[in-house]
Amino acid sequence: MNPPRSAPEPTGTTEIRNPAAVVHALAEGFDPRTGEKLTGEGPWSDADVIRALFLAAEALERTVRSGRPRTVTNPPPAAGTPWTPEEDARLKSEFETTKDLAALAERHARTRGAISARLMRLGLFPAGGDPARPGS
Repeated sequence: MNPPRSAPEPTGTTEIRNPAAVVHALAEGFDPRTGEKLTGEGPWSDADVIRALFLAAEALERTVRSGRPRTVTNPPPAAGTPWTPEEDARLKSEFETTKDLAALAERHARTRGAISARLMRLGLFPAGGDPARPGS
């Protein structure tokens, strides 16, 4: 494998100077922060995850080439902040009554992507699934 492309230093803002490089480094099996080879078992060693990372990196590169902005111009107030156990519990409870990601995102002051990612992490719907259609 090739060494990782230059990964950005954390900036403390919503802008990542080269998100494709971060994703490519992960896909190639390197820690994008240090450039060190990822070892042992983990998501980085799963063939489906690796393919998904390469596809995501390609999509990011196409976005950059198209000239579209890479930053969120007006992120929700809680975007990028850590999830607390209390917020996880609230999300689980709310998800039992509504599958509307936009409504959940508004309630939690986060993006729809953040809500769906958190629901996947909490095991409430499978990766790539649609929470509005369980089993998808």
